[in-house]
Amino acid sequence: IDYRDTLAYVAIDGLSRSESFFMEALYDSGRFPCLFVGGSAGGKLDFRATWTHDGQRKLENHAVIAFLKVARGMRFGVFKSQNFEPTGIAFPVIRASLVNRYISHVIDDSGRVVAFIDALCAKLHCTPDALEKKLADYSFAIRVGKEIFVRSVSRIDTAQGRVHFFCDIAPGEELLLVKRTGFADSTARDYRQFMQGKPGTPVAGILNDCILRRLYNDKEL
Repeated sequence: IDYRDTLAYVAIDGLSRSESFFMEALYDSGRFPCLFVGGSAGGKLDFRATWTHDGQRKLENHAVIAFLKVARGMRFGVFKSQNFEPTGIAFPVIRASLVNRYISHVIDDSGRVVAFIDALCAKLHCTPDALEKKLADYSFAIRVGKEIFVRSVSRIDTAQGRVHFFCDIAPGEELLLVKRTGFADSTARDYRQFMQGKPGTPVAGILNDCILRRLYNDKEL
């Protein structure tokens, strides 16, 4: 395995809610000195089962890893695009569940511990009942270095005072409120930046997309 010509592609059962545990085990093993890309899925939109296949078996609650080695003289690059930009609003997370993937409390601008739903309503100037509709043009993200990584809401439970996510978010993390931007324009811009300095056009690609990108950008598609 050589990071210059080897890429690890991962398909993981998203309903196992184990992506972070998988990544932690991956780093702890110290065995695979190459880039990992891929994603997780919740199956159909009923979120009842996710099946992956290793070429011989149908698997649940598994991650399947394929190590890809490019031909001699060829290079690979990883292109990432997302149509969100930070709003400047952030919420330090103080109470959250990694296993059940929800946030219940954050710290507000005055340093008080408040319910996350109340903090969102205060920032977006709405009632809890109108929060889901108000968030249609927004999402959330965490920042790692200079990059943001989107963390999408799966549901809002006003009765329990919890906001559930498709990804786990740990207490102590800072959650950014991000606003949706033009889908086609942002993808074209990111692709132009990706191609800068490259000697030729790509000969092949493996494309991953997010179902939420398609659901929320259906007008532009």
